Amino acid sequence: YQRRVRDIHLFSLFWVYEMALPKVRRFTLSLSLKARLTTAFIIEIFQLLLLIVACATPWYIPYYLSVSGTSCEVQYIQHWKDVWVDCNTYACKNAQVPCSPGKYSDWWDYCESQPISPNHNGLGCSNQVRLWKTSLAFIIMTTIVAVFVLIVSAVRTFGTNSRVLQWIHRILAIVVLLFLVIATYNFLGLPNKISQDIGCSGEGPCQNFSELVEGQYNYRHAYYRWGPGPGWIFAIVTVFFTILSIIFVFFATSPETSKNETTTNPPQ
Repeated sequence: YQRRVRDIHLFSLFWVYEMALPKVRRFTLSLSLKARLTTAFIIEIFQLLLLIVACATPWYIPYYLSVSGTSCEVQYIQHWKDVWVDCNTYACKNAQVPCSPGKYSDWWDYCESQPISPNHNGLGCSNQVRLWKTSLAFIIMTTIVAVFVLIVSAVRTFGTNSRVLQWIHRILAIVVLLFLVIATYNFLGLPNKISQDIGCSGEGPCQNFSELVEGQYNYRHAYYRWGPGPGWIFAIVTVFFTILSIIFVFFATSPETSKNETTTNPPQ
């Protein structure tokens, strides 16, 4: 899964550089400076909203069970300090599947005594906690920097535009992308951290970041799944919005540079 995500990002960067960037550059240069700044500002609003959603929604689902022929579904939802258990109590009781919906709080501090998944054997989770805290720190820093990006963008769009603000805008936009990539790629190391904490026997989150497997539960056909939650997926989507905003930010130049570009790059 890590390899697939890496390949997708490499292909996306190649596509942006070879195919999209020249077309976007020609398009942006055909716009007025005001239009470029306004477009960048709108993209950065969406970027900030996506980051807020990414921070506020679960990043991982370590365990999901669906029993065929019944409405029984059990799901563990892991989101920073909290782990939620969601299940169809009545259906799972009829299917003889243990189901205790509720919330386990502050597992970072009490992970040795509180189970966070059916496979947890109480050996601790310090490596996982460090990984989660690292991703949380970087996604929070990304969101904070994105707020400053939006402020600078608003000043350039609706107020004063200068070379100093232009470079501040560019640097902050790159920092957002850098922090966001660190947060999402760091999280891909979760299987290795789980394996370090509790060992690894058989197929599960300790081997692959995401998977869907078929099996049996009480002689019934069942599906087991684990993988990223909506928060991590929103963070990945935000990467593409950030790249797009950077393109417009770099072409949303100061009035002097815009004038030079118009002179040296006349419309075709």
